[in-house]
Amino acid sequence: QKIHGIAKNLQDIAGVLLKAHCLNGLARITLYGGSSGPDLAETHARNSLSELEQLRQTDHTSLPPFYLWTHATSLDVSTAFHINMSRQLVADSLLRASRPGDARCFLEDAVRDAPTDYDAAFALGAFLMRLICFQECEGQSGKPTAGEEKEAQTQLLKSAKLDTSKADPFSLLGLWYE
Repeated sequence: QKIHGIAKNLQDIAGVLLKAHCLNGLARITLYGGSSGPDLAETHARNSLSELEQLRQTDHTSLPPFYLWTHATSLDVSTAFHINMSRQLVADSLLRASRPGDARCFLEDAVRDAPTDYDAAFALGAFLMRLICFQECEGQSGKPTAGEEKEAQTQLLKSAKLDTSKADPFSLLGLWYE
């Protein structure tokens, strides 16, 4: 009976992770290759996020560590990664739908939930820099404040420190020193 319960729990966890992965894939296809537009991509990514948030709230500490995926820490890390990916897809969809404020909230949540995730930190830093460039190029809301520039620089520096092998944050930071 106990083994049956453990097997059922493992099956449920694997099912949620697979469903979230598939929904994120559909969001990418819809966003970058489909003709459906950002609204459907956002829906897929939000559904993935909802599934993963439910998984995050379940107690899986009682699972025996038969292999890596059933170890509680590995499962938490995997869930956090998929949640961050879902948030970035939602943010991309919101940007394409001209809703930058909502996109910023999703990216900030991703950084808050996984402060050591390079992709989350870089996505937020690049997004903040993009906002600054739009303000400067299109004259929207005046010139960016020193605080806005500092926030973008901080996120880009953080991402550069998290993964020094990637050139993207260094390239964007170089724009301030040209």
